[in-house]
Amino acid sequence: MGPGDGRARPPGGADPDRAALAGRYRSAGVARAYSRRAPYPPEVDEILLGLLGSQPRIVLDLGCGPGTLARRLAPHVRRVDALDAAPEMIAEGRRLPGGDHPAIRWICATAEEFDTDERYGLITAGRSLHWMRCETVLPHCRRLLTDAGVLAVPRSTREVPWRAAEERFLAGWATSRPRRDVTAELERRGLFQRQGERTTPRLTVRQPIEDYITSFHSREAFRVEDLGLERARAFREGFRRLLRPYARDGVLSFTVLGRVTWGRPA
Repeated sequence: MGPGDGRARPPGGADPDRAALAGRYRSAGVARAYSRRAPYPPEVDEILLGLLGSQPRIVLDLGCGPGTLARRLAPHVRRVDALDAAPEMIAEGRRLPGGDHPAIRWICATAEEFDTDERYGLITAGRSLHWMRCETVLPHCRRLLTDAGVLAVPRSTREVPWRAAEERFLAGWATSRPRRDVTAELERRGLFQRQGERTTPRLTVRQPIEDYITSFHSREAFRVEDLGLERARAFREGFRRLLRPYARDGVLSFTVLGRVTWGRPA
């Protein structure tokens, strides 16, 4: 295999249960809904690029989805390898603005399968870590990083005044339990050594009610495929009733807080 050719060498495969759950994102509907999620504050990009520094400016974005980060980082790096196991996510990422940037190399593979002779100055992985067999993936990431490279875990948190009512409503519809921040668990298991963490200023987001609701269909617990069309319609109508008092001319206003944790895979 030549350097950076992006082909996969299987090191043993993914855990079947996690692989089945990750497969729930292999849906064109989920991929389209993903772009309705609230954006990361722009300072997330600044933090990630600062971590990359003057190292070889090559980034690996694990579980990239439709390239939410990859498309934003691409103009500022030599290359970003955007990797996702769902071909639907890759196709959506290519379609979205910036998806055709020449610095992006789209790769359809699992994090467990992917291997290359390339070395990365930065590896990013957000909530996608939940779907990975981390006891395999994190040591693998360590080998793929340069000596000074780090694994960074960016997250965003919506701050909405209707939070309590929303949580009560969603609890009655969820088809699976929510998943928590994975970094603390990885530290506890000795798989990740935290080196730092930064939060961003709050970003004000204005979003039509319909787009806000659609963003939830990109989550494992609220896929239209699992709810079924009738229940999905009822879900949307109930959610609309909850949100309308908080909207002005059908548009919601809320803030998003970004956070990036970084360190070395152990």
